[in-house]
Amino acid sequence: MYQTNGALTLSASDLAYFLACRHRTALDMAVAIGARKKPHVPDDPLVDALVERGKVHEARYVETLREGAREIVDLSIGTFRERCQHTLEAMHQGVDVIVQG
Repeated sequence: MYQTNGALTLSASDLAYFLACRHRTALDMAVAIGARKKPHVPDDPLVDALVERGKVHEARYVETLREGAREIVDLSIGTFRERCQHTLEAMHQGVDVIVQG
């Protein structure tokens, strides 16, 4: 979650956090508008390992979709605005799978 030109931009993770804990959303919003500082989170090798495993899992899953001859568009590169625009275009085109939209 971040604020640009007075508008709050949310990610899918922000929406999931809201469903799990509205207090976290309030804290994240306070950071986004500058009312609070973002808390320092120390490096955690376990979290790093889990993130890496998640990336490997996602790559394998996308590869299984690719083997099934599905039309896949990978939007993992570009600015936020470019990715949003390309995501909308891919949705309008009826692409089967959008990765990192």
